[in-house]
Amino acid sequence: MELQSRFSEVITSEAQFRAVTGSPSELVTKKELSAIDAHARAFIAKSPFILVGSCGADGRMDLSPKGDPPGFVQVLDETTLAIPDRLGDALVRRHHAHRDARLPGSQSTGRNAARR
Repeated sequence: MELQSRFSEVITSEAQFRAVTGSPSELVTKKELSAIDAHARAFIAKSPFILVGSCGADGRMDLSPKGDPPGFVQVLDETTLAIPDRLGDALVRRHHAHRDARLPGSQSTGRNAARR
């Protein structure tokens, strides 16, 4: 069933989305990094929890929570994270991945987007 027939309004472009939500603040856009800097590296080292989001070429998305003691995610270089493989991880899509690290008791997040 097409979305147009299920909903009275369907957002089909970024321009329409921005008309509804507005543009992200500078604080939000600064969270997305093209490379892992020293601050992000330290943040990742302290985080016991990370979210791995991915999207396949077909547009299907997946968001997988990952957790272990702090330090379970290793920063290999400024663009590469090593995240332990766990059962059920087969859903991670190959075309686009987004990682979001969190610290308990903190409102801070660290984001890193990657494309293949």
